Amino acid sequence: MNVYVESNFVLELAYLQEQHRSCDEIVRMAEAGDIILVLPAFCISEPYDSFVRRYRERKAMLDNFQKQVGELRRSEPYAKISEQSTATTSLIAASLDEEKERLDETMRRVLRCAYSIPVTPNVFDAAVELQKGAIDSAQDAIIFASVVTHLDESRPAESVFLNKNAGDFADPVVQDALERRNCKLLAKFPDGLGYLLKRMRE
Repeated sequence: MNVYVESNFVLELAYLQEQHRSCDEIVRMAEAGDIILVLPAFCISEPYDSFVRRYRERKAMLDNFQKQVGELRRSEPYAKISEQSTATTSLIAASLDEEKERLDETMRRVLRCAYSIPVTPNVFDAAVELQKGAIDSAQDAIIFASVVTHLDESRPAESVFLNKNAGDFADPVVQDALERRNCKLLAKFPDGLGYLLKRMRE
């Protein structure tokens, strides 16, 4: 069975978010050869864009925090506040390094066991057409066009598209395109894992 995932699957794993255990089990299934994990190549860069945004936001927050600490130190009652703030700033700074390492390792792991769908002219043309009505976001259009193009080329008997933000693909045209290709859209990774385990037992 083809199991299509995108950026939010990688981020869930890398940042150890609430559904990461289900994502880990799905990757294990791919590593064992029980499923075929498929990732649009476009999604390889998106998690890093997300990390850069997080980095900039936290850096700006740290800069502002340190500025406020400096202002407080000028007041005698708070002269020692810098000692108390050091642990906080160190933790936040270290978290960025740790998240980058986890993101790199997660991407390596996923790419070792997943098939990557290239952004071909056909994929791009399909994405442009999708933006004319079914999907507003250029990013989502490229991802969905990648999935549909691969479905048409590989023609799996059954497949599933796991996406934490299923609302991005809620358009009836999109839903129909998946259904006609016997591809199920599931919005929660635990639901996806449960579905895969059930199908394997049948």
